[in-house]
Amino acid sequence: MTVTYLGQQKLKEAGDRLCYVLRFRSDQPLHRGGNEMTVYVDRETWLEVGLVIKEEGGKVMAEYFFRDIKINPAFKPDQFKRSALIP
Repeated sequence: MTVTYLGQQKLKEAGDRLCYVLRFRSDQPLHRGGNEMTVYVDRETWLEVGLVIKEEGGKVMAEYFFRDIKINPAFKPDQFKRSALIP
C-alpha cells in the first residue's frame, strides 16, 4: 500500500472547509473491492470530513462527507435519560 499526501484543498462537500488530503492506494483490493481511498481531514479540527473510495479503473464506489459537525454541543440535563427517548 502507498500513501500520498496531496496537499491542502477546500472541500466543497464539507462546507468549503480547508482539508489535508491523503490518498491510499493498493495493488490488492481494499474494503469490498476498492483499491483507492482518498481521505479529507479538516485542518482546523483534525476530524475526517470526507472519504472517497474507488475501484480499479477509477469508478467511484462510495463517497462520505460530513459537513454539520458540532464540537462539544450543549445538551439538556436530561438528554441521556430514558424519558428523553419518548416523543
